[in-house]
Amino acid sequence: WKKKAYNIDFSPAFTDAVNNVYIEWFEPEQFLADYKIIQSIDLHSVEDVNLGGKVAFEITRDGKLHGFVGWFEAYLTDKIKITTSPYEPPTHWICTFFPIATPLEVCKNDEINFHFKNVSVAKDVMWEWGGRVFRNSNILSTFKQKTKDYLKRK
Repeated sequence: WKKKAYNIDFSPAFTDAVNNVYIEWFEPEQFLADYKIIQSIDLHSVEDVNLGGKVAFEITRDGKLHGFVGWFEAYLTDKIKITTSPYEPPTHWICTFFPIATPLEVCKNDEINFHFKNVSVAKDVMWEWGGRVFRNSNILSTFKQKTKDYLKRK
């Protein structure tokens, strides 16, 4: 975003780009930590359709953190599941990527406290996410982002 491409300055779009969510496919080898379940919902009894939660990750290998990946698993029966998980064979559904504004070099055993939520109104949804990265109990970085406006669902 800070370098010109084809002699075009894209830097004015930086804030909008990092405060957006992206639909993309990922391979588990790209992850810097083991996955965690943030929320489980029983669709037979749920009253609030908004998602959210907090989770702590421990980094399992050195690398550059660009953001967080989310997916769902829906059990239709005990034996039938639909999922966007990168740990399962691909389908036409894919993961959601929540970027961080400044990619960060992280090391094995660093810890990340991550939180996210969405707010839905009719067919519109807004996402918020943020957290802190710790190394040896010291705060290495903090981030807090949200989509600028409600994203229109089709």
